[in-house]
Amino acid sequence: MSGKDEGSDGSNIGGFIFLLNNIPLYFKPEEEISVLRSPLLNVAATYILPLEQILSSRLNAAGFIRNIYVNFGPRGCCELNPSTKPVTELAKFAEQLRHLLQDGIIYNPENGEVACRMFTNLSSLVSTLPANCRKIGCMHGTGSLAQGPIMDFTNYIEAASDDQTLVFVIGVVDPEIHSYIDDFVKVCDYDLVATYGLTKVISAVEIKVGLV
Repeated sequence: MSGKDEGSDGSNIGGFIFLLNNIPLYFKPEEEISVLRSPLLNVAATYILPLEQILSSRLNAAGFIRNIYVNFGPRGCCELNPSTKPVTELAKFAEQLRHLLQDGIIYNPENGEVACRMFTNLSSLVSTLPANCRKIGCMHGTGSLAQGPIMDFTNYIEAASDDQTLVFVIGVVDPEIHSYIDDFVKVCDYDLVATYGLTKVISAVEIKVGLV
């Protein structure tokens, strides 16, 4: 998404970015044996649902999501074009992930645009973020590395400036990314898997821009 969009009241919206950071591995018990046989399939199983959730959201359909990033840790980071169609089949997604890690880039076969590209590290990714952005560490439960005040998420979103691009960091706020965070917010008092945390974030933002 380029430029700014308008909310339901005509106000300018700076847009939103999602950064999935080192999400803890999660899968259903019946998937455990098959998934653990392949480290790459393990990674694919962890990220397929959160990415589908973002790409399929009303927020993305309305053009408010400017970009999506994933930090895979030692494997590197990637940037995903929000116009990319979500992949819902695990094996197909794992294959795309293999090509991405191997070639560093994936093109959309329908229009030739870059669908996804790799960054070597987190600092390279952060350098591409808009200058006016506000990076928000979305905390939940007790596993927090936040130092300083942690603000209530709902109040923070309601008061956030429409002129700034908000970058939601979902997942683990580890030492690598901690220094890049501008504000910490408490999404929930109990531990959540990434999809549930995303649900709360996306729902609050959709209310802010007037989509619900």
